[in-house]
Amino acid sequence: MLPAESTIALDEEIKQLKEQGFSEEQIAAMLSYREQYTTGLYKDESPEYRRLDFIRWLYTTGKIED
Repeated sequence: MLPAESTIALDEEIKQLKEQGFSEEQIAAMLSYREQYTTGLYKDESPEYRRLDFIRWLYTTGKIED
């Protein structure tokens, strides 16, 4: 459950978005994307970048050598 301050801030954000002309559906989509992004579910990283990041981790932890 969200703290009262977070709920008030969210209500204010929604109010501002409505004032700027966003529809209910657009606001819901933006809030959903933000939730996915902040929880790490939405990643723009390519598979190649993730592989390179893993190899970098292997090297820095000493699991592989050059």
